[in-house]
Amino acid sequence: MNARQLVKLLLLLGLSSAACYGVLKLTNGSAAPVFEEILTAFLVVAMLLSAMSVAMFTYLDNIAKDLTELRNEVNRSNYTVAHEKLTDLKREVLYNGALIVFLLILERSTKGVAGFLTTQLPQNASLIVEITVPLRVALFVTSVWAASVQLKGFLVAAEFRDVIAKNRK
Repeated sequence: MNARQLVKLLLLLGLSSAACYGVLKLTNGSAAPVFEEILTAFLVVAMLLSAMSVAMFTYLDNIAKDLTELRNEVNRSNYTVAHEKLTDLKREVLYNGALIVFLLILERSTKGVAGFLTTQLPQNASLIVEITVPLRVALFVTSVWAASVQLKGFLVAAEFRDVIAKNRK
């Protein structure tokens, strides 16, 4: 992950958390069950995205093998650039998969801490919800963003495959 991507990630976390907090404040907390219901999908989404990361990595690895078969038939500098781009894409797929798992663990931990604090400090339950639900929603939104980056990577990989297929003799 480069600095630009990290800034986007932090900005997304901040903006989505602020938006959720604003909605909770505007509705006096009555929107919390809606957000909680949305968050129930996080585990399933994370599992699907992690599986997609593994499949995508395998797909990219197969493309790299196809590209290797063409190394003597194409311009060496073009081959090197294409190989580097594939390597970068494979690295990004791994980072996104790890990011999604990390976000899930962080969201589940936040939920657990919120549950614990609510039982220990029942007088502050609404404050705990106001703090933890926006954070959890931000983590979910960020995982959806990572999924969209992953899908974009798949489209790029499909283009690579098409270019390689056209250059085969």
